Amino acid sequence: MNVLSESINLFYFPLNVMIVDDDIDYLSLLQQQLKNVTVSIYNSPLEAMKNIEPININIRYFLENNFSRINDLSYKSIENFVKNYGNKQGVLISDYNMPNINGVDLLSKYSDTDLIKILLTNVYTINEAVNALNKKLINYYLPKEKTNILLNVIREHQKILFQNITKDILSFLDVDSLKFLFDKRYIYIFNNICQKHNIRKYYILNSYGSYYLENETDKFIFSIYNPTDLLEVAKEVPENKKYNVEQGDLIPSYFLNEATEYKLIKAQKYGNYSYCIEKII
Repeated sequence: MNVLSESINLFYFPLNVMIVDDDIDYLSLLQQQLKNVTVSIYNSPLEAMKNIEPININIRYFLENNFSRINDLSYKSIENFVKNYGNKQGVLISDYNMPNINGVDLLSKYSDTDLIKILLTNVYTINEAVNALNKKLINYYLPKEKTNILLNVIREHQKILFQNITKDILSFLDVDSLKFLFDKRYIYIFNNICQKHNIRKYYILNSYGSYYLENETDKFIFSIYNPTDLLEVAKEVPENKKYNVEQGDLIPSYFLNEATEYKLIKAQKYGNYSYCIEKII
């Protein structure tokens, strides 16, 4: 899963996909093309409507109930947010020509949600697709003979969705406290780690810039500190370790030791950042 970005989102996770088409063989083909994605298929639009639980993120409600200012930001609420919305359908893909209801009418029923809506068309329904896109009833239309790019289309729109959610949250918060999200050096480190470990899901853990990361098989904690953060941390470590922490050679493990004190581990460095990645056992 490609999660690389020019800025870092507060969280990212692969969305569940629902596909609706009355052609069962074509449904099976699409399911094979999206084999690394959680997909549910329906050959009846009416049955699909009975089972869909679309993602619909009320940012204002979420912010008002979980945040007042960055200093008391409830990062646990971010984790709960990801767990809650990760179980809902995030992408709805529909053929245009179907019995009982056409694809545009089906997708337009969810125009007031955050569901990513993709219409599959043929040469005879392009005009209907263009009109639906212009009216913002759908996010994208794709000719049925070009579904080999469907996975890339889904990924690109997922990225846009999470970028927009992050922008909405940051507009409410003290952005200066999260400015590392836009720091090119931080982004370089984060993107390299995501690429190296094939990360498909992540969410922020604290205002230092630490993240929970997850791929298909493993879970990690990415910890990172800048010099200002390390000076604060150094005040709480044993005297004989203060210099190493201040220099960024040692940084705290995300996991406390048995005495609930800082466990210090060797850090990697890039620019003015010291960081490490720890596998969750």
